[in-house]
Amino acid sequence: MGSSSSSSITNDRGRFAADWHRGNETTCFNDTGKYTETLIVPEAVGFIKRMAHQPAQATKPFFLYLPFQNIHGPYTTQQQYFDMYANKSFTPGEQTMFGYLTELDFAVGTIVAALKKTGAWENSV
Repeated sequence: MGSSSSSSITNDRGRFAADWHRGNETTCFNDTGKYTETLIVPEAVGFIKRMAHQPAQATKPFFLYLPFQNIHGPYTTQQQYFDMYANKSFTPGEQTMFGYLTELDFAVGTIVAALKKTGAWENSV
């Protein structure tokens, strides 16, 4: 139930495939076998840092779209988040769902930390 290849992105344009974009570029990085959280967080944090280090952009507003797949099916999560609920009296399905939500929580927390560190948090909606 924990980590499963069915919850990761496949680049074969199969059932759960996605086209990832950075600006107007498509397929600009390898998404095969990765979870959306592991794709989105580094891209978002990198964008926030780039915006903060460009004096002409640092005070301008920006729009940051974060298309997390949590909490859409297939309902699986990375093993580390699944294991967080192993010593509770949850079913494997409940462990998966709680792990999935926790995974999203950590991802959003990382992005919020980047906004705060760069000073963008105070000017965010």
